[in-house]
Amino acid sequence: NWLRKKKIWYEDQLNHLRKYKVTFQNQLSICFPGYLDLFKDGYSDIPMTILKKYPHPDLLKNKKAETVARYLEKIHVILIRYL
Repeated sequence: NWLRKKKIWYEDQLNHLRKYKVTFQNQLSICFPGYLDLFKDGYSDIPMTILKKYPHPDLLKNKKAETVARYLEKIHVILIRYL
């Protein structure tokens, strides 16, 4: 009985996660068409970090690749210190 309840809860959580991902993809495709297609895993640290720093394409389009890379390196070093 306990295991059955946990399984039902887990399936419910998976369904919510799927709905959130679809909503996220739909909203992102409006602001950043094709963004998730640029990455092997669009939900990994690098794509999500870029989105947090540059939540709209206009904030990113005039940035040099080196600027974005330096930011990602800085964030990576900060994360390593706290692990």
